[in-house]
Amino acid sequence: MEHIFRGRVITESELDHYLLQLDDTINGDLLLPPLDSEIVINAIWALVEQTDFLEFKQQFIDIGLADWKAESFIQSIKKSLTPTALHQKIVRELGEDFYKWVDVEPGIQERQQPLGVLFHIGAGNVVALSVLSVIEGLLTGNINVLKLPSYEGGISLALLKRLVMIEPRLAPYIYVFDISSEDIKTIETLGNIADAIVVWGSDKAIHGIRQIAPAHLPIIQWGHRLSFAYLTPGQHLTSSLEQLAEEICLSDQQFCSSPQCLFVETDDMQVIDACAKKLKEAMTEQAKKYPAAAILINDQAEVTWTKELVKMASLLGQQKLIESDHKDFGIMVDAQPSLKASPLFRNIWLMPMKRSELLSILRKHKGHLQTAGLACQEEAYEDLTNLFYKAGVTRVTTFGNMSQTYVGEPHDGKPTLLQYTRTISRNKN
Repeated sequence: MEHIFRGRVITESELDHYLLQLDDTINGDLLLPPLDSEIVINAIWALVEQTDFLEFKQQFIDIGLADWKAESFIQSIKKSLTPTALHQKIVRELGEDFYKWVDVEPGIQERQQPLGVLFHIGAGNVVALSVLSVIEGLLTGNINVLKLPSYEGGISLALLKRLVMIEPRLAPYIYVFDISSEDIKTIETLGNIADAIVVWGSDKAIHGIRQIAPAHLPIIQWGHRLSFAYLTPGQHLTSSLEQLAEEICLSDQQFCSSPQCLFVETDDMQVIDACAKKLKEAMTEQAKKYPAAAILINDQAEVTWTKELVKMASLLGQQKLIESDHKDFGIMVDAQPSLKASPLFRNIWLMPMKRSELLSILRKHKGHLQTAGLACQEEAYEDLTNLFYKAGVTRVTTFGNMSQTYVGEPHDGKPTLLQYTRTISRNKN
């Protein structure tokens, strides 16, 4: 088992020795000159250009990604890490010259300042998420301490080792620890030297960190989110369901922005049955284009368990399960509308919805809402989007674009880089 301490690879047997030096080492490095974002951007692009992503492609496949999806993911990552994309991200989220003093009143100036030390607690629901979190910390000039997730295959560790080799000036800003979530003592040690903890994961993971983190320490949480699709029947029905089917198969519903429920604005179950039939046809075609990969046994157990519950409810006429012949996707029809998590992996809830009930149903999940995919008539667009935003939704997109992002897009309604800085001021009067 390997770790990275100030850019240097250390072994498990050396860990305790180096942890004793952690506080003094970081306090010394906080006195270094500000980290120039150009150094970071150039190093990241050099990493992209010098990395043989075929090696990582196989690692992606080994942890459950289909071959085509691994290739698509690599291209997406490379696109997001170009110098142009990173410059745009900084400008959109922080503005030009964000560490330059700006006059706000006579004799009074303000500017942004890195928080200092970020303790990133990675999550494994998105491949290589941990290294991307550290990159955002580097772009804002912070020292980054990363606890690796258990499910990742060592990808973030390998990439960060290479990044330091390419640009040794980044060494003081990178620490990586491959420790268990049960190692509370070490987690507390890492938390005590941080200016903020960045947590990626479930409510349970976030709650666990709150229990052991110092009360004064800010926790920047990027938790699990619920997203859904909303459809008003009309001439666009078939094409909309085709776009939704492609969305589901492309993402396997592995992103917070992936749809877990499809609400159809109707109280007629015959309309729901017709939508289910068309969605099955569309999913069948998309599954041919984008074959599903085998999923991990724990995930498969969740899928199977949920489907069995739906089958039991179908005996009472409450729910209905529609599957493909190969059982590689599922449409779970429920006559009682509610926003709820699906078992993912191409399994989606389909329910009727009255617009008059929409706000109250969504508000039950305030704080967990993220993306709404919307297919509706033009005259309904403003009314529906306003309802979504008032309920707590932060993104509204068309079907087929729910998991697409743009440079500098807020994450869960907040500019990520801005969370990793603070505004400081000085008064010379």
